[in-house]
Amino acid sequence: MAAGGISAALVGKWQLKAGLRKAMVTGGILFGSGLALTAVGVTNHSLPLVYTGNLLSGLGYGCAYTPPIQALINWFPDKKGLASGIVIGGFGSGALFFTPAVNAMCTKFSTLPTYLGSSLEVVVENGRQFTRIGDQLQEVVYATASDLAKLPYDGLTEGFYVVGSGNTGVAASLATIGAIYGANILIASL
Repeated sequence: MAAGGISAALVGKWQLKAGLRKAMVTGGILFGSGLALTAVGVTNHSLPLVYTGNLLSGLGYGCAYTPPIQALINWFPDKKGLASGIVIGGFGSGALFFTPAVNAMCTKFSTLPTYLGSSLEVVVENGRQFTRIGDQLQEVVYATASDLAKLPYDGLTEGFYVVGSGNTGVAASLATIGAIYGANILIASL
C-alpha cells in the first residue's frame, strides 16, 4: 500500500486533466484487479504475482483517494478543512471494517486439511514423508500440538495431515473484497 501515497502524488495532475470520475473509475479498476491478481498469486503460490497485485492495489488506492477530497473541496469551498477531514477519516476508518471482514471471510472460505491419524506407515523420500492412500503415495506432514496451537483454526488434532488438502481461504477473501471494493468505487464514480 506504500504505492498508494506515491500514486496519489503522481496522478494528481493527471486527475485534474482527466476528471474526478475517470480517476475514480481507474482507481476502482486498479484496486479491484490488484486484489484479484494477489488472490491468483496466493492460489498459485507465486510471490511475484502477489507483489504485482499489491502494487496495482496501491496504485488504485492512490487514484481513488484524492478525487473525493477534490470533489468535496469544490462543493464546500468555505469548509475545505472539514471536507477533506471527512474524506480522510472515511478512508482511514476503512481499516476498521476491512480487517474483520477479511478475517471473517477467511474463516468462512477455509477448509481444514485431511487428518489421517497419529500413527501411519511413512516412506521418507528426499526428506519428504509419504504414505500409501489407496493405490498411490500421498505426501503427508506430521503436525505437533505446538504447531497446531499457532494456527487460527479449531478442531485440529496432533498427527498426520495430507499436504495440500486444506485451504486458508485467503485467496477467496481477497478476490471477494476486491470485487466488492472495485464495484463500490465504480458505482460511486457514476
